Amino acid sequence: MARLIDANKLKMYIDTCQFCEKCPDIAFMCQRSCEFPNILTPQWERAIDEQPTVDAVPQWIPCSERLPSNEEDVLCDDEGRVTIGYYTDEKIGWHDMHSYRIYPNAWMPLPTPYEEKEE
Repeated sequence: MARLIDANKLKMYIDTCQFCEKCPDIAFMCQRSCEFPNILTPQWERAIDEQPTVDAVPQWIPCSERLPSNEEDVLCDDEGRVTIGYYTDEKIGWHDMHSYRIYPNAWMPLPTPYEEKEE
């Protein structure tokens, strides 16, 4: 299983040299006098720089703040029930994919469809 890391947090951890907190046997040598962080830091920084970036996680947008484009399919939070719906001026309001009237308090864009990668 792959893991995502918070590269910024790891970088801060390295820069503030908290290795000795995790290794009390050498804590007496700390104050950046040991060579352990200096040896690993370039390798870790390279590993951090090689981490993939991800798009920002979509957030719920309150309907009172902004509405989606006309008839754009979006995820809707309809009183705690998440459904796909759309807003249209022509039908005066929100409807789900079965054309039933819904009353969402928030929405977010749909994720991009899955595309299988060719190897």
